[in-house]
Amino acid sequence: VQTTATDSGTFLMTVNWAGADSLPGTVHALYWRRDAGGLPATFLGYGARAGVVLYPGGTHSGVVDSLDSLGTSALSGACSIPPELTLSRASVSVVMGGSVVFTLFDQPYASTNFSFASPVIPGATMTLFLAATGTGNAISEIFKAGLPANAANLNITLPDVPQPSLPVDGASGVDTGTVFAWSSMSGAIYV
Repeated sequence: VQTTATDSGTFLMTVNWAGADSLPGTVHALYWRRDAGGLPATFLGYGARAGVVLYPGGTHSGVVDSLDSLGTSALSGACSIPPELTLSRASVSVVMGGSVVFTLFDQPYASTNFSFASPVIPGATMTLFLAATGTGNAISEIFKAGLPANAANLNITLPDVPQPSLPVDGASGVDTGTVFAWSSMSGAIYV
């Protein structure tokens, strides 16, 4: 969804999807300011309105009549990463009602200590995503969901990356019958 602020303090929203000519639902609005680095700094308001019918490609305004003032808290802590990797990306989202997700930011991030501003919305939780990369295609990622907006002193450990063992690097004759093998990792999903 794309939103645009107007000089009068209202917001315009354009929505698109493939399928039905219209969809009823609840529209949520979250208003915040970013710091110079693009991270959320202050949360100013939140509002929601149920029973709104949206049309694909339509521009909607005045859907949420007013925004309630919000408090700003901090999601903070530190992460440990395997020595061969470097923290490369962070993302924070706020989740309301289990299915409404606002991604507050998703951008390159390199510090293993973090403190991200988060909105204090009753019943909402936060999701933190961290990724670290290394040589080749080595990537370690972790999601922590269901966090309160004021979660502090989080200790996040990114798992080590699996090490490929077969076929060996530079092998020839690799085809659909070739066995691929790698070191195992506890609690990992392999794709």
